[in-house]
Amino acid sequence: MRNTWTIFKKESRQMGMEYKWVWLPVVFILLGATQPVISYYLPFILETMGGEQGITVDPSKLVLNGDTILATTLSSQFDQMGLIIIALSFMGIIQGEKASGMLSFMMTRPLNLRSYLYGKWVAAFSLIAFSMMAGFGTSLLYSHFLFEGVDWAMGIKAFSIYLVWSMFILTVIMTVSTLLRGSGAVAFVSIIFLLSCRMLAGLNPILDLFNPASLSVVAAGVLTGVEVMPGILWAFPFAVVWILFLFSINEWLIKNKKVYLRHS
Repeated sequence: MRNTWTIFKKESRQMGMEYKWVWLPVVFILLGATQPVISYYLPFILETMGGEQGITVDPSKLVLNGDTILATTLSSQFDQMGLIIIALSFMGIIQGEKASGMLSFMMTRPLNLRSYLYGKWVAAFSLIAFSMMAGFGTSLLYSHFLFEGVDWAMGIKAFSIYLVWSMFILTVIMTVSTLLRGSGAVAFVSIIFLLSCRMLAGLNPILDLFNPASLSVVAAGVLTGVEVMPGILWAFPFAVVWILFLFSINEWLIKNKKVYLRHS
């Protein structure tokens, strides 16, 4: 536990020196504000650009409420641009220390490997959760003032569900960062894999049970009132199993010294 706390403080301090505690929340605040602002002003923008001779918009399609906007913030802004930003921000979480030789040096010290991985994961997830909370809170406030029908309790519930999916996102990035050498390759593989998981979510009820990305669909469904399959609740324990499994892969790779030796 002491080693985990030491690694957590080290990682948090490093992220502070890189100003991640500043710019990452700001980015998510911008993402959170984008959806309600664009949704509110889009009809006026279309009318200004074309008027009656321009684009014709079905008025029934413009009947939006706050909860629908919040659901779109999660499924569109956070699951697309937000996911990419997280991958780019943490692509070097293991790879950076592996490339510099620091990981090899640390493994010669009396350091518990599991504590090392947990410490880095908890520090990174704390920043991700804080940033997403700031972004979702911004979206909730804008939706409350620009639209009607914002259910704060449902918003908190949906966001809590979405955080489990974000845990899986970070764990995948961390595993790929352990496995691959180039930071660009880490970001590319992580983004492609996670976006593929998100695209498959909601297509097949059986597949959704094993796909942590389905939790994003569940979170959106909580906000929009769409009833989800009762069995989808199994996605929660399966997501936890996936996270623990990926952690064990991380630990195995480093223990076998095939990924952290700089010139292996």
